[in-house]
Amino acid sequence: MNKLTLLSIGIITVTLAGVALLAIPKKDQLREVFILQSELSHAELKEHYEQWKSKHQQTKQTLLGDSEYSETYRLTNFKENLLKISEHNKKFIDGHYSFTMKLNQFAHLSSEEFQELHLSDLSYEEEIPKQYLSMPASNQDLSTYSNVKEPTNLISNNTIPLWKKIIDLYVDAFKYLFSQSSDSDRPMEIDWRNKMHQPLEQGACGSCYTFATTSAMQAVLGSNKLLSTQELVDCDDRNKGCKGGIPQKVYSYAAYLGITYEEEYPYIQRQRTGCGVNYNDTSKRVKISTYYDVQSNAESLETALKYAPVTAAIDAKSLQMYGSGIYDFPCSIDRNDANHAVVIVGYTSEYFLIRNSWGPHWGEEGHFKVRKESNNKGTCGLYNDMSYPYIKK
Repeated sequence: MNKLTLLSIGIITVTLAGVALLAIPKKDQLREVFILQSELSHAELKEHYEQWKSKHQQTKQTLLGDSEYSETYRLTNFKENLLKISEHNKKFIDGHYSFTMKLNQFAHLSSEEFQELHLSDLSYEEEIPKQYLSMPASNQDLSTYSNVKEPTNLISNNTIPLWKKIIDLYVDAFKYLFSQSSDSDRPMEIDWRNKMHQPLEQGACGSCYTFATTSAMQAVLGSNKLLSTQELVDCDDRNKGCKGGIPQKVYSYAAYLGITYEEEYPYIQRQRTGCGVNYNDTSKRVKISTYYDVQSNAESLETALKYAPVTAAIDAKSLQMYGSGIYDFPCSIDRNDANHAVVIVGYTSEYFLIRNSWGPHWGEEGHFKVRKESNNKGTCGLYNDMSYPYIKK
């Protein structure tokens, strides 16, 4: 009988029939890695697939087509992903990569299906007018910027006004001021997780941009109440609902119209035909003051994280089976290839910590890490398009 070996570096070695779990101590934590030692029989593969299905009940939502064909197809995808995980983790053991892969809720999907169901369009159809485009030096009075506003009609249409030329002048000035500010007081480490809710799951709706932005806004609001991602899917007509959107447009929406709470307008993993929000009930809506864009480098990102979690757009095509560690798999750094919005919630001397919207069981309790890069792009284009919400108190 073909077997899988449970390897444990520095602990024990055990042989089991079936999928094995590799626990590798590193920096006070254990890395969980599935290692396939040899080809599984069909019966063994089927057994592990059934075990996986019982753990991930939500996969029923994405089983497609005739049941018999679908199960065969899903089992084939499961096997291919298991082999991919095995091959990658062997390279991790050999030091070729700094992260592991593992089975998760996406193990039944092909790469193409994963991208179609769980990634989205983050491209710019037009250049977005922005009221504040770089974080000013910490010793400057934010009130001096309060007269720079977006015209309110930008909430309901995509017209680019003449304001843009004026705003661009402010952009250049703010970026200069930000580049001249002192960064010597940046903390060695920052972690926003204890001020945020548990990572949520967007499901088969390309609403990542709503989860990234509401997580950041909740953190700066200092509230335990979830904000409504569904409102942003249904009602923010400058974005594309379940087909994707731009975080800065969400911040603009929240600054002018506010946003209600999740309990008032809960998430349903699809876009309704209309907007069901009551804008007049201001007691159940919260607003931010504005948002800032962050310059494209690690130092500016670290400085911005002193004030709030930072949203970003990345190429996430190869994140499907991420397990743990510092992600260093080949991916695009081109802004035009961005297909997923995330929120950066902290950093250490070695990496940035990023919160995803694929649930608490994906990755490292819903998070992943990327190495700090010294260029102006970042891993998978992380630095290309960063912003964060601000609330004047």
